[in-house]
Amino acid sequence: MNGTRAAIAVFGASVLALAFSGCMSSGRYPSADIGEAKDTLSADTYFASAPSGASREKELSDCLMRVAGQVSMRERVEVRYTVSAGVSGGTMVRSELGYDQDYSVNLLDRMKVLDVSQTGNGTAAVVRITGKSSFKVPRVSIDDGLGKDGLPAWVSKPPKGNGFAAAVGSVRVSASPASAPGYADMNAIGALLPEISEPTVSGSSKTYSMTLHGAFIARRWYSPGDNLYYSLAVLPR
Repeated sequence: MNGTRAAIAVFGASVLALAFSGCMSSGRYPSADIGEAKDTLSADTYFASAPSGASREKELSDCLMRVAGQVSMRERVEVRYTVSAGVSGGTMVRSELGYDQDYSVNLLDRMKVLDVSQTGNGTAAVVRITGKSSFKVPRVSIDDGLGKDGLPAWVSKPPKGNGFAAAVGSVRVSASPASAPGYADMNAIGALLPEISEPTVSGSSKTYSMTLHGAFIARRWYSPGDNLYYSLAVLPR
């Protein structure tokens, strides 16, 4: 891609996953709001985390750029999502996302940091984008009730409705816990495509390609039991 585009490739699945580790408590962590759902942030507020770096200032700067990327992808993101059989009989997925970097840079002067958490693993920040938002926010009913497995119901049963599509993505943690939430987000956005498009089939692989407008993350969850981050992506229709 040229200098004004950014491309991100993410792998994940039962057989092959981006692995991240470290210690993080179980449960919800900040996400963008959808409709009037409880226990979420407002529709113009975002969460991002960055691994430990040269300085705390650099880590926070990385968080801001990751938030800018989330907003840019919500505006317009080119998605390529491939599902194929793994070597041990499981499933392997690959998410490739491309968005406009110039748009991201232009967002930096509209950011207000609401909260920062810094640990030995890196920095996490909650950031609000100031100014009027043009993003469509559908009304979505999400089941946050916990099952016997300790996971919220939306992990196995994403919400359904006529005004939106929803999908869950996950990533296993084994090296950089600060980066894992973002990768789970990207896998969730990729997982939207099978809900709204038809694949190109090649052998045991199915590939979906589409440009999305308005996709965002509605819920996130970390489960220490299986060491996975989960993200719920929603796409207005």
